[in-house]
Amino acid sequence: KLYEQQARKWRMYPPTGWLAQFGLPKQIETSMSDSKEELQKTKRQFRRELYGSTLPNYPEMVDTVQDVLSRLKSKLERINEVLRSLSSLPEKARKARVELLSSARDVEKAISKAIEQIGKVNAPLQMTPRRYWSSFLLMLVR
Repeated sequence: KLYEQQARKWRMYPPTGWLAQFGLPKQIETSMSDSKEELQKTKRQFRRELYGSTLPNYPEMVDTVQDVLSRLKSKLERINEVLRSLSSLPEKARKARVELLSSARDVEKAISKAIEQIGKVNAPLQMTPRRYWSSFLLMLVR
């Protein structure tokens, strides 16, 4: 019952609200902003190199571009992997729902059984402490 209430609350969340709980949109935004800043820094560096008073070092510029692009490609691939892995969550959750409900019912039954064994609050004890310990010790000896 509790699971169903929680599931209902989850279904009421808009998908963006659900994703926001993981902080993923902010991480992606930060990563993309960092990438943009890195590209702008490289652009400024190239402008200084190209319009400076000395002859541009083209081989070094090529190496710089390749390094920057390699890092950016790596970031984008990681973002893509995370997003791709998230796309399978709804299907996995749907498949696990039956088992989760069954487990929750089993736990609920076990708790109810434990409560029955303990008894109600302020109810008279079914056994005196001496009888309880005697039966407990007998059980250990057997």
